[in-house]
Amino acid sequence: MKFLYSLSLKAKFVFIGVLLFLFVCGIVANQVYTHTLVTKGVKHIMDEPIKAKITTLEISSDTNYISRLTRNIMLGSNYDKDMKKFQSRKDAIEKNFEKYSKMNFTPEQRAIIAGAKKNIHLISLINVWKSSKADVILPPRRKDTLFIRYTKLRQHHLQMRRECISESL
Repeated sequence: MKFLYSLSLKAKFVFIGVLLFLFVCGIVANQVYTHTLVTKGVKHIMDEPIKAKITTLEISSDTNYISRLTRNIMLGSNYDKDMKKFQSRKDAIEKNFEKYSKMNFTPEQRAIIAGAKKNIHLISLINVWKSSKADVILPPRRKDTLFIRYTKLRQHHLQMRRECISESL
């Protein structure tokens, strides 16, 4: 304190001015930091549902494309080409389910997603895959029975998949 008493009036004002300047800089730095945190938090809260919707729409699009590919196989298109596309879409669905695991969901939403992945992805994709492989073996004169089998087996699985995906929306 003796230090302040020994300073001239001009030096005291400079010292007080420097302290006020540092205090204001500290307040501004704190406000900028707080604003950055709030902005990131709001952006995260706003982006998460949008990312989830987009991922769900991508899965839905991929399942519809798989349905189209299985109809192509049934109608006798290029099996190897369609199966490569089938595999790429199947891989895309798996990646999209992995995206879900990185998102913040409530336990109820996580249960719906896990159920959709278990029921749809593993069971119906494998059934469609095996059935598509079996269709190529059929002789051309027996391919007329494919449509009946297709509507009973594959359409049921693909429709079940679509319903689970729409539940997760």
